[in-house]
Amino acid sequence: MTRLIPPSAVFWALLRQVFDYGVDKSDRYRLIAEDSDYGLIRPADFLEHLYVPREGDGALENRLAHRLLTATSLLALASGRGSGKTSLLHKACDVLKRRACELGRNVGIVHVNLRRVYDRHHLFATKTPEATNIFEKLLEGEVRAELFQQNKRQLVAWLLAGLPDEVEDFDRIIVTDLQDISEPFLVRAEADTLERRSDRWNKLLTAFSNDPALYQKAWDDLVPLLRLAHTVTAASFLQKIDRVVLVYDNLDRIDSYQHRALLLQVADTQQSALGTLATVCIAIRTENLLAAWQSEPRGTFVDIFLPNDRSYPGLLLPPLKSSTLTKILQARHKLARDRFSTNGDQEPAPPPDPIIHRIIVEQFEDNAVQEFTNESIRAASRLYVEFMRHLYSLSQTPTADLTRRILRERDANHAETIFFLWLRTFGFIVDIHLYDVLQEYGDEHVDSPSRLASIYHFILTATENLTEELRHEAFPHSIPSIESLLDRMALLGFSPEEVWTAARTMASSDRDGIGTVEVYIARAERAELPVECPAGIARVRLTQLGRRLVAEASSKVGYVWGAAFRTVKQSGESAHDAYFRLNVVGRATVLFHYLKRLARQHLQLLTIVRTDWEPNLGTAWLETYRRYFGIKQRLQVERMTVEAAKFFSASLKPMRISTLFDEFASAYQKAINDVWLGREMFSSFDVAMAKLEDSLRTAGAKIRERA
Repeated sequence: MTRLIPPSAVFWALLRQVFDYGVDKSDRYRLIAEDSDYGLIRPADFLEHLYVPREGDGALENRLAHRLLTATSLLALASGRGSGKTSLLHKACDVLKRRACELGRNVGIVHVNLRRVYDRHHLFATKTPEATNIFEKLLEGEVRAELFQQNKRQLVAWLLAGLPDEVEDFDRIIVTDLQDISEPFLVRAEADTLERRSDRWNKLLTAFSNDPALYQKAWDDLVPLLRLAHTVTAASFLQKIDRVVLVYDNLDRIDSYQHRALLLQVADTQQSALGTLATVCIAIRTENLLAAWQSEPRGTFVDIFLPNDRSYPGLLLPPLKSSTLTKILQARHKLARDRFSTNGDQEPAPPPDPIIHRIIVEQFEDNAVQEFTNESIRAASRLYVEFMRHLYSLSQTPTADLTRRILRERDANHAETIFFLWLRTFGFIVDIHLYDVLQEYGDEHVDSPSRLASIYHFILTATENLTEELRHEAFPHSIPSIESLLDRMALLGFSPEEVWTAARTMASSDRDGIGTVEVYIARAERAELPVECPAGIARVRLTQLGRRLVAEASSKVGYVWGAAFRTVKQSGESAHDAYFRLNVVGRATVLFHYLKRLARQHLQLLTIVRTDWEPNLGTAWLETYRRYFGIKQRLQVERMTVEAAKFFSASLKPMRISTLFDEFASAYQKAINDVWLGREMFSSFDVAMAKLEDSLRTAGAKIRERA
């Protein structure tokens, strides 16, 4: 076997920094790895080397640039967590600047990181009555700092020059509130109100240059009165700016719901005051929209209902394609390799072999990994780095043999198993939280399904089935209500409080977690998924990750094997090391024992369900259970055994046990039928399992003899 040489610690540090980079991180993002300097990533570098058009041809970026130039009301850009809203806005603004330059127009663009402003000024403790004024002042200050970095004296002189004239023509209301403080300074500068306005402010500018104390007095008097309309109007005349574009980003990272709503109201007021002088654009997560958006066509401009209880035109980002994510990962990997090879304080070093990179991007594209991250590019980037680290570790394990089985023989089954085994075990590292079907340890004497079942798995399947039942309803009634989910979960003995608590966890209310469900509460004063929230006003549906778990992932052999190994291991060995150390019979044995335990627990659960449901439903109780909590009316253990049979049949054929999991499935089906008919089923099931265990032991002994 050819082992890959792991990259140095320097490359790992560099790679992690490149993949962690976001255009909103800093204007000067320096790459420092193990005390070596690998240069800066500037916004211009991002746009040139890292940005990938969302739809391939740049049409989306062009459409957004046009809206930024022509919008007459607050504009919104909505998408999920980490899905590229900030990147798209930076690219659209770059397109806008280039287009304006070609047309001989001047556009001023200001990006404001709301969370950074919020933290810098410790606004989390701000009382609501004071918040609006504070937010207005701080946002004006951020815009002023960007538009007037070097020439604040010009700003002060222009604003204190008095009312407009026929040359500098603007709404006189803009400066009316400054007249009382402007008159003394006009007198000191010997500027007559009958003079042209441009002459007045030029005289003020000269006076301020000759007398710094006078300028400081004017500044101190002016600052408390400054509004955004003052600053933007001054910029339009002094810098000949045709349009100012204000991009307010990272609103969702502010924890206070009330403060988010107030900031939106401030932004709306600013847009109304500025009119056609400016466009105010807000980036916001879809989870924080007030009205249901799921039926709207993505990639188009639609009306979006924001948390300040008003509707605005906005763009819903189109779905993230696998091919687009692949290009993003490739661009970042290339930048890291290029910087590692050509920069740094030391001699240029050869970059790592790209073999692992190819494995990852192929697996990510084949398995549409963006659905596991709910289209979060940020989470997919973290997933890439951690999975790469894992694969390099595996490449040192002879039994893994990545180079032969994956690259030379193109064993896609092997690669997929590695991916799902890793995802199930280490997904939490990148905030992807996954769930087992039943509780880890069952009690044979329990009398409630809720003591055996995993509430998380049953919320997923119940929500999916409720959604299927409502598929013909008009939106938003096609999304199940929380009330209907609570009723269905109550059939298994789960209380409303338990379901709400689990839903909060599954919705990943933390800033960057990847949720499996999303809960929509249609009211502006909503709290964060409280137990006391009236269930009738809330709706729930699965996220992309939730749908993938229900549809396929939770029955994949790699996914299941990690959980299976946890139940049988007796040492500190990891599931990954064990999987590649064991021969095929050893792997099948681990999975067999896990499925047997799951099957027994589930049969016990079905027995309790029959006792509770049969008096009302008669023999239809099992069909009802399948319809409510199965997946396409198949139980999860049934789906697992089907996947196991497909996975192991060929590799177990030489040992004459290729039908192992098919026979398991038949025994399980018979046991389910016995439960349905009210018969005692454990003895016949255990006999069948003992026979299959003997087959496994015999096959394992034969392999050891050959060895």
